[in-house]
Parts: sequence; structure tokens; C-alpha cells
Amino acid sequence: MKLYLITLAAFPFYSAESIHLAMFGKAMSKLCDFELLTPMKLWRRETWSFNLKKYYGIDVSDINQRKLLQVSPAGKSFVKRAIAIAANNGGLVYARQQVVAEEALKNSVGFVWEIHALPSAAGLKLIDSGLKAGLLKKVVVISHALKNDIVDSLGLEIAESILVAPDAADDSKFSYCTKRRGKLVVGYVGSAYPGKGAEIILPLARRCPDVEFLFYGASKNDVAIKGYGAVPDNLIFKGKVPYSEIPACFDEFDIALLPNQPKVIVANGDDIGKYTSPMKLFEYMAAGKVIIASDLDIIKEVLTHRYTALLVGHNDVDAWKQSLKEVLNDSELAGLLSVNARSEFSEKYTYSARARLIINSL
Repeated sequence: MKLYLITLAAFPFYSAESIHLAMFGKAMSKLCDFELLTPMKLWRRETWSFNLKKYYGIDVSDINQRKLLQVSPAGKSFVKRAIAIAANNGGLVYARQQVVAEEALKNSVGFVWEIHALPSAAGLKLIDSGLKAGLLKKVVVISHALKNDIVDSLGLEIAESILVAPDAADDSKFSYCTKRRGKLVVGYVGSAYPGKGAEIILPLARRCPDVEFLFYGASKNDVAIKGYGAVPDNLIFKGKVPYSEIPACFDEFDIALLPNQPKVIVANGDDIGKYTSPMKLFEYMAAGKVIIASDLDIIKEVLTHRYTALLVGHNDVDAWKQSLKEVLNDSELAGLLSVNARSEFSEKYTYSARARLIINSL
């Protein structure tokens, strides 16, 4: 049976969701009969492009994709036409937005629904209705925390219908290559949204003046950065970097920071902190970086203290400084964390492994 991933997300684009679609679509295209259906948005010309090399560093032939016109922001006509394509070909819909799942259920088309946050009451009802109708084949979530909350809402009997598949990274892009020459450098790749960790990185850099810090994803003049006080000379902001250039950035530092806070507020105002599965975490692991991360339950679903990372109190800057000093001064520990993180990634967290896990569950 052919699998049709239908999405309203802008593609190609520079967003994290767009990157996930590209890497996941590439992995799925290699493993099963798969097609990615994306909208050509009248107001966003990038989405008319098939130039995947520019945005993701992959070839257009890596993904079997089809584009349909989207004339309104709501995208209802796009979704209806995409669902009709899947239905007419006896396919299975892979949905990432509720509107796509709703249309599949309405038209009696089998579907999988991938969810990254706890659904609204209407979304929970959709899960219940889809399972009872036998049309919802699997709910895919990115963390055990999210699965547990959905089960708490709908009942233990649906637990087997929910698959936990954390985010991933492309192992062909992030080779196990760590700098480790001369003076060690600390790096962070990501945004400056509240809760992502800039509130730790700036004071940490101020307390470690002899250590060089690189921040990819923001500028020192960003409003969010200015809110955290003076930028020390040892903290260098690299600005936003296209995804296709990210792997090369990883060669510039040895120790990777993941200072997530319990609440992470993204561009649309949503708090993703409780359920997040940060893409950069898996990219750090893929590149064999020595990881220092927040000691949060959601992070501990992937990382193990003193085995694949050092885990630190999320808001304790002194503890972050102490952990940083430890890996700077203990090359044996740093090497162990690096090797173990890369090994765990290779076994569990490649996009190929994620795609295979989902396919085998259907």
C-alpha cells in the first residue's frame, strides 16, 4: 500500500518542520512506496521550487513528491484534492495536521496521525473516532510524555495504538567527526526563543571568560538576546545558517550545549517544553559531540547522565559551569560521552531507523 504524507507546511522552506519533512521523506522514499504532497502557496513562492539542494543539501530525486496549488491560508481545497489522490489510489494517508486527519476520516480513507503536542478536545475526539472506525491505523508521537498524556485522556485501551518515535537526524550528513584539537570550543545550534537556552548560555559565557562559545541561529543584536544582558567577548554569534550548511558548523566546536528550560515558547506562542524532541539533540549525537544538557524528564527520554551526556539542573548556571569544566579537564570522560552518544544515535535515532520503526508498526 502506498503511503501519502500530506502536509500544509511550507516546503521547501527553512523551518524545522520543513527540514523534518525533507529528511523523513528521504528515508521513507527509500523504504516503501511513498509520496510527499505539498502545497504551492500563492503567497510564498519558495514553495513552488523543487530545489532541495539549496534548502536541505539533498537531491530532488531523493524524495518522491508532488505539488498541488493552495489558494487560501486555510488550505481546505488543497487537503481535499490531496486526500482524493490517496483515496483513488487505495493509499494510506500520513497526516501531521489535524485538518488532514479530519478529511481522511470524513472520506473513509485509512490514515496515520503524527502528533507533537497534546491535541485539543476535538483532536482527542478525532483519535477516538478514527480508532473506533478502524481507519486510524496508528498515532505517532515524539515522546513518552505525550503518549502518557493522550492515554490519560482517552484510556489505557488505546496505548497499543500509539507509537513513540522521537525525532532524528540524517546520519549521511553528520559524520562522526569532532574537532578536539588545541583549545576546545563550546557550541550551541538553535534559536533564541524563550526556553531554548540563551538564558543559560549568556551568563555561562560570562562566567567562563577563558572558553570560546559559538552560537548558531541568532545575532547579538536580536531583541531576544539583548534581553539577557551584555554579550561577553568570548561569545560569538554566527547568525542564522541554512540547514544545508549546518553539518559544517558542527566541525567548529567540540562541546555542545542543550540548555532547554521546562517551558519553551516558539514563534506561534505555543509552549512545546513538555513534549519537545529537539532536532539538534540528535544532530549533536550524530556528530559525536560532547553533550551537556538540561536534566529534564523529556531530555532523559533520550540521554543518560554520564553515559551519553552530562545532565545539569536547567537553571543552575554554576552547575553548568562545573560540568563544562569537568569535560574540559577530563578527556577520558569527554571521549566516553562522545562515543556513546554516537553509538546510541546510530542504533536508534537516524531518520532511517525512525522510518523503519513507523513502517513496521503499520
